[in-house]
Amino acid sequence: MTATGRTRRNTLVILLVLAVLIPGFVFAPTVPAGEYPPKGWAVFTLALGAVMTLILVVLLVAGRAGLGAIAMLAGPLGVLAGAGQIGIRFASDHAQWTGQFLAPVFG
Repeated sequence: MTATGRTRRNTLVILLVLAVLIPGFVFAPTVPAGEYPPKGWAVFTLALGAVMTLILVVLLVAGRAGLGAIAMLAGPLGVLAGAGQIGIRFASDHAQWTGQFLAPVFG
């Protein structure tokens, strides 16, 4: 793969990861949680958020020179959003399981 093709692919991956991490961080402290999900799902979503944040960091550090302007400007915001989502998981017991900062709402 040429350098241009790799740069375009990295930019696309960064933008897709940003499209997941940033809205997820906006919703985490603002939307009340529902019932607790199964333990496996909670661990999976925590791990997925951590992996996406690490991928974003690696792509931003490795591709400083050739990435698109939007990816370079919004990339650090995505890293903060990913770190914020992981941080919210450690805020309380219900946040650890649901990924939402506000207390669970049981109908």
